[in-house]
Amino acid sequence: MGVYKVHSEPVRYSYHAPIFSFAVFVQLLIFGLLLTLPYIIAYATAGMWLFERCYFQQPAVLFKHDVYMSLQGSAPFSQLAWSTGPKFNRLVQDQLRVPVVRSYEEDVNNDGVNDWLQLEIAMPLADTEAIDHLSVAVIFDYQLHYMSNVKMETMVYYQFTGTGSGASLSVDGDMVLTQTEPLPWRGPRDIYNVAIIDKTSVHASSYDFGTITQEYMNRNETTSYEHVLPVWKSDRAAGQPFKLSMRVRYRPQRICYRPGFWQEIKFGWVQYVAILIPLLFLAQYVRWFVFGNQLVETIVRQDASSRFKAHGD
Repeated sequence: MGVYKVHSEPVRYSYHAPIFSFAVFVQLLIFGLLLTLPYIIAYATAGMWLFERCYFQQPAVLFKHDVYMSLQGSAPFSQLAWSTGPKFNRLVQDQLRVPVVRSYEEDVNNDGVNDWLQLEIAMPLADTEAIDHLSVAVIFDYQLHYMSNVKMETMVYYQFTGTGSGASLSVDGDMVLTQTEPLPWRGPRDIYNVAIIDKTSVHASSYDFGTITQEYMNRNETTSYEHVLPVWKSDRAAGQPFKLSMRVRYRPQRICYRPGFWQEIKFGWVQYVAILIPLLFLAQYVRWFVFGNQLVETIVRQDASSRFKAHGD
């Protein structure tokens, strides 16, 4: 009479050995490698810990209506200057020339954050005066709010030398944040919320652009005027001022910070587990190969739950 299979069960074996045996040593060795190898591999591939993380954010920038401007012609002693600082204006004396200034900021996408500044300066000149070099420093209030709560005073400095006597200069560029070190991952940061140019000073050295920029670059966080497209026009008409049209765009910036302790642990744990999971399957195969082929001496027992049982009359 034919036999029909009505049920099947796997046969399960267990392997036993004395505590002080080579088989137990092999098992402990595999377990130890499972714990340490993921860490070693993750660390060796330079992906275990985060020393720096970055994100993009558009800063909250506000023009502080502080401008320092110097114009130079090709003739000797032809420098002109002007600023919004009264004491600077008194220092330059005969070089002072008061321009017509117009400025406005615009929030293009109505998200509550300004997107650019338009600054227009019309400097009156005599018909005999000519301008071929310009330097200007514009001061801003700058804030970041996502991770570190940064509040600081920043500057955009720009200089241009044209070919021949100029009638106007139109420039369009981006305010770009530069960091020498990552920011702290949280908390207030207002160490640079101090005046870049001391408007109360009566010393000419306090307003020297070379000294100002050198001290400014000693900071960890600075801003600069980059990706600038200048348009220089010459042949100024009689009776017309020299015109500067300057647009400063506040684009989203790449902000880098040092992760906190729990961010480090979370990221490290993800790297550890990602390597541990395939190693678990590998370790299971190694155990099956070593103990199943009796490469080390063990006592093999068939589990009671998997033993074959026959039922009959």
